[in-house]
Amino acid sequence: MPAQIAHSVPSTEQVGSAGDGSELNWEVLRLFLLVGRAKSFRAASETTGQAHNTISRKIAELEKHLGRVLLARSHEGIRLTPEGESLLAETERMEVVLFDIHRSLGRSDSDLAGNVSIAIAEGLGTYWILPRLTDFQRSSPKITLTLRTSTEIADVMRMEPEIAIQLARPTAQWAIVKRLGRLHLMPFASQAYLDLYGTPNTLDDLSRHRIVLYESGHARSAHLPGFEKGFRTGTAIALRTTTTSALYGAIACGIGIGLMPTYMSRLDSHLVPLDIGIRDFFDIWLTYHPDARKIGRIGRTIDWLTAQFDSAQFPWFRDKFIPPRELFGSSSKHDFSWFPSARQPPR
Repeated sequence: MPAQIAHSVPSTEQVGSAGDGSELNWEVLRLFLLVGRAKSFRAASETTGQAHNTISRKIAELEKHLGRVLLARSHEGIRLTPEGESLLAETERMEVVLFDIHRSLGRSDSDLAGNVSIAIAEGLGTYWILPRLTDFQRSSPKITLTLRTSTEIADVMRMEPEIAIQLARPTAQWAIVKRLGRLHLMPFASQAYLDLYGTPNTLDDLSRHRIVLYESGHARSAHLPGFEKGFRTGTAIALRTTTTSALYGAIACGIGIGLMPTYMSRLDSHLVPLDIGIRDFFDIWLTYHPDARKIGRIGRTIDWLTAQFDSAQFPWFRDKFIPPRELFGSSSKHDFSWFPSARQPPR
C-alpha cells in the first residue's frame, strides 16, 4: 500500500518516523521541495546548510519509501519525473497549508503580540540592534524578540527564523531580499594601547604592532587578506578569535589593533579609529519569507529593523565610507565599555 503523507509536522528527520513506516516526515518532503524547485542539490544545500551528499541520500530514501523514482539524474543535472512533478505539486499545497496554520496561530491582539525570531550577524546584533531595543519595546510592548546571533546563513523559507540580517547575500530562492546598507570596517585600538606602543600612521608601521584577528566564515575570506597587506616579518599576532565580542574585548583591553565597524566610535569613546589606508566593507542584507509580512508582528518588526539602518539618520551605513572623526568628532553618544580599557597592555 502506498505510504501516506503525514499532515502533522514531526520533530525528527527520519523517514517513517511514526514508527510503523506509513508516514513521511515533513522535513524530508521539504528537502524534496527545495531540490525539485531549484532542480539542484547544491541550491538545496546552500539553503538548508546540509551537505549535498546528505540531501541526495535522503531523497533516495524517500524514493525507496514511496516506491517511485522522483528525480532523473544525469551528467547534465536533474529533472523531475512525472511522479516527481505530482509529488512536488502536492508538497507545495502542504507548504501553503502549514504556513496558513502558522499565521493563524500567531494572531492575537490585532496580530501585534507574540514571538518573532531574528537571525543576525553577531556584531550587528550585539552592538547595534541590542542597545536600540528599548525603543522597540516601547512601541511594541507585546512582541517578544528571539535574537539568534550567528554567521551561518539562515533559512527563512522555513520561518525558522522569521527574519534574517546577514553579511552575505542570501541565496534562497523565492525569499524576499533587501540590501539595508553597508558596514564599513577600519582598524581600531584603545587609547591605553596607543599610549604604550605608539600610533601607527602607515601600513608599514603595523610591523611594529600587535594585531587582533577575527576569523569566522565570510569575514575571514573578505577582510582578513586586506588587513594582512600591512603585515611585515615580525608582526605579532596577539590573538585570533571567532567571535566579535571577544574581538571588541581584546581591542578595548589593549591587547592589540583590530578591524571593527566605524559605528563603534559612537558606542565607545575609548576606542581610537586608525585611518592608515585599510578599509573594507560588507553589504547588510535583510531577508524573510514572501508571506511573512502578512503576520502583523513580523511586519512591524521588519519595518523597525529596516529603520535602524536608514542611511539618512545613520550615515555610517551609507555606501560611501565616512571617517569616524567626521561623523562623531572626538566624543561618543553612548559609552557601554563592557571591557575596561587596560592601563597596562601586555608588552
